[in-house]
Amino acid sequence: MAKDRYIYVCLLATGLLAIPLALLIKSTIFPSSRGLAGLIGLAVTSGVALILMKFIDKKADHTIKRAKDAERGAAAEEKVALRLNDLPEGYFGFHDISFNGFNIDHVVLGPAGIFVVETKSHRGTIDANGNTLLLNSKPPPKTF
Repeated sequence: MAKDRYIYVCLLATGLLAIPLALLIKSTIFPSSRGLAGLIGLAVTSGVALILMKFIDKKADHTIKRAKDAERGAAAEEKVALRLNDLPEGYFGFHDISFNGFNIDHVVLGPAGIFVVETKSHRGTIDANGNTLLLNSKPPPKTF
């Protein structure tokens, strides 16, 4: 789905660049038509190029943020796995159990039952107010 949108945007951008580029090339090949057509071609080509650079920059920032979030999440899962491996005798921890399209971060088996643990990595202080989990004294933006 995302790949299809990306391809669509790239094709649209190519089409938008083709028209002013054709005007620019036309004014270069046929000097008699240099005036307004060449100026319009140059202006529109420059504008579309700026828009494309902004779009690519925004996509790159988003990709870098996602990579950093994934790295931070993986480090948090490793820390939780180490803690769960130190549980009392009779408890067994299993980590990063993969299925088709999803995974379970941790499963703990023990005399008290089976526990599924989902690890989240958020910056700040975690507290509780009754049955409500608080992140930096406020409910988190997502419900878990």
